[in-house]
Amino acid sequence: MMAHVMVIGESGALKEVSLFLARHDNMVSVVGLNQDSLTALKAEAQSFGGKINPISVDYSDVHDFKLELRESIRVHGPVTLAIAHMQASTLPEFANVLVGEVMKHSPVCRYFQLFSLGDLDLIPGHFLRDPFPDIPRLLYRTISIGFDSVGFNRKTVGSGKIASGVIDAIRNDSKYTVVGMDVPEGPAAKSA
Repeated sequence: MMAHVMVIGESGALKEVSLFLARHDNMVSVVGLNQDSLTALKAEAQSFGGKINPISVDYSDVHDFKLELRESIRVHGPVTLAIAHMQASTLPEFANVLVGEVMKHSPVCRYFQLFSLGDLDLIPGHFLRDPFPDIPRLLYRTISIGFDSVGFNRKTVGSGKIASGVIDAIRNDSKYTVVGMDVPEGPAAKSA
């Protein structure tokens, strides 16, 4: 039976992660804002026999997000793996909805939450550890996206490197992963 995977984010690194998961005989439900991007992603997966269930929903609408998750789980079965890269401002509310809906049906689910180290000041501290300690069937993992060094400068890690890091974290079931260098500056460094 095909595993059901949920990916929150359709572009950049998560596009490549979604295609990787589709290549490995998973039904990948991809949640994103851009319908055209989701349609193109589904077509690309179909070109090699992969299965992507595109879910276009406005992240600012928690009610619609919840309804779309429920429908995806009803049609494709329990989610065994979730990967999410949400804006820090929406993280607590949307992560709680995601976990609430997934855990109603899943015997166990690995949940990889991506963070940008540059956003540490905006992320509730418990999300950097485990915001769901009372749900033992949820295996919470974090992937922090750092920086690349270019001479004496830093730049944001590219989507190819992020995708490789996420895929490695999934393969190795790593509890904590940093992609790039872990060198936040200023107030973010104090909260790390």
